[in-house]
Amino acid sequence: MLANVCKFVPSNTAVDVIHTTNFVTEAQIPPYTGLRQFSVYRVHYVMEGTGILHTAQRDFPLSEGDVFFTFPAFAHGVESTGDLKYMFVSFIGARGNTLMEQYRIRKTQPVYPGYPEAKAIWDHFFAISNTANLDIISESVLLYTL
Repeated sequence: MLANVCKFVPSNTAVDVIHTTNFVTEAQIPPYTGLRQFSVYRVHYVMEGTGILHTAQRDFPLSEGDVFFTFPAFAHGVESTGDLKYMFVSFIGARGNTLMEQYRIRKTQPVYPGYPEAKAIWDHFFAISNTANLDIISESVLLYTL
């Protein structure tokens, strides 16, 4: 059985870049206990199974191959309804804000279904990431997904 794994990226002080903070595999989803908020953006990729992204506005179904986003100070929770496994990259920075605006990624529609081809990239990049390359690997996954 897979375990949850979180790899942290060292901080970067440049303000005109995007800064990824971690690259995470969520293989054991805890029971849903309500909405939470974080101070970063996150791009998620559903590797397997089904689930629900709960938000204050509405719920969104999740299934394998879906990409979904969460936002700073965005109340949300993820529930597994069928062996859900997903990965995510957390990010912050002025360029992160710009990219979210550029691609019109909004809180009202945070789920983008149907990207099965991205699974191999996410899986491979996570497997080859280490402390020496994690910053560029996690940013690459983020930019590829966008």
